[in-house]
Amino acid sequence: MNFSGQFVAGIATLISLGFVAMDYLFHHSRVTLFILYSWMVLYFLFAMAVMMGANLAFQVATARWPSLFRAGRRSHAIGGWVLSGLVTWLAFWHQHIFLWMVFALTLVATFWIRFNEWRCTPRLQ
Repeated sequence: MNFSGQFVAGIATLISLGFVAMDYLFHHSRVTLFILYSWMVLYFLFAMAVMMGANLAFQVATARWPSLFRAGRRSHAIGGWVLSGLVTWLAFWHQHIFLWMVFALTLVATFWIRFNEWRCTPRLQ
């Protein structure tokens, strides 16, 4: 199946909005430990998926960087570690901020993809 980028970004936006809503629900109501631990496992998987997406975006962005010397290759590795550390730090020490940032970024990506598709389509004059 061939999905458009807008469809994938829209699904990612809905998933991140769901995580924002679930986080609000779990932190403002009484839940059992089983539900809370299930939420923690689901949140961990979500955070790892965001980290993989961030690493993929970093690799795509750095593919255009010139890497003529060994220092250039090392900068890609160091940048990847820094990005992973930043995502991990935000995800597990600032959970509310992380969830809202992911939601905002997926929403911006959805609008950006939609704008690019609209800009590239031929129009009748």
